[in-house]
Amino acid sequence: MDTGKPADLSDLLNLLRVQRHDFLNHLQVISGFLQLGKADRAIDYIRQISGDIQEAGKLMQLGMPNLVATILLCHREAEQEQVILITRVQSAEAFLPSNDYELAQLVRKATAFALQNLRKLPPGPKSLELTIVGAREKACVRLALDNAAEMATRLDWEAFCAACRPLLESCGASLTQNEKGGRVEIELSLVGPGQSSRGSRAVE
Repeated sequence: MDTGKPADLSDLLNLLRVQRHDFLNHLQVISGFLQLGKADRAIDYIRQISGDIQEAGKLMQLGMPNLVATILLCHREAEQEQVILITRVQSAEAFLPSNDYELAQLVRKATAFALQNLRKLPPGPKSLELTIVGAREKACVRLALDNAAEMATRLDWEAFCAACRPLLESCGASLTQNEKGGRVEIELSLVGPGQSSRGSRAVE
């Protein structure tokens, strides 16, 4: 996995191939339900897919192509690690940069870092939640790792922060890690004028 840059053209071509395969698979599943006379199951499956597409639509509306492409690539990389990556866009306002290249790099590094540490957990369901939040005083991209109560002591946090520092300085961001009720949250924050980002184990 290349963790040093956002998605490039070869990455995007691979994503298109995979998405085409997924689309054909969805059609086969729906066709199978209908052939078995299970119209209700087909309808439920279509609703499920529609919900996923609506969430993806919110992501596409961010207006930050590097970030969007990188998050799509992170979804595929998480799937390869058998990790469920859930993406939510709560708001796309505030200080998210128009030139999103550095932010996309940071998101890919943070996602790769999270996946690397999820591998260290015992076998079982693993999930990663990526949330984009915009506010007047701060915009952030937050990664929350479920089932990670034991993970905080395993994170090589200082080395990760050192690797991210040039990018953080370049796009005026800060990086924090917090532990909340069995979850580890990694937050990339872009703060407004006169504001400062606070959190445990922060790098600014």
